[in-house]
Amino acid sequence: MNANVSLMVNLPPDLAEAMRLKVEAGEYASAEDMLQAGIRNLLQRDDALEKWLREEVVVGHAEYLANTAQAMQADEVLPHLRARRSNSPTSRKSCGSSSRRAPSVILKTCTTTFATTPATASRTAMSVGSSHTAKD
Repeated sequence: MNANVSLMVNLPPDLAEAMRLKVEAGEYASAEDMLQAGIRNLLQRDDALEKWLREEVVVGHAEYLANTAQAMQADEVLPHLRARRSNSPTSRKSCGSSSRRAPSVILKTCTTTFATTPATASRTAMSVGSSHTAKD
């Protein structure tokens, strides 16, 4: 009994060519194997994103709501981090931050970080400054 479902997939020429080259190079046994690996990777990425949102973003936002007076505006973050780094080589460790993370809105007590990218920093600053969250 075959447990697979047959689908017809239309790809743009550049993706079809990339798939063909990877299969020919032996990176995948077939186009089907490559598609299966791609879908698995997307599902794992989605799960990791969902976990990050639940375990870090929601928790960080709850901590912010519990003490909004300690929040820092997004445009203050980089100067604050630069000052901390120039004054103390161990300051990053005491805040629990990592050099691999994107710039964050950081509580002045360094107990919580809200991960943002530079593109979302201004939206984060707006939501940090209010008692409600943005819906985007």
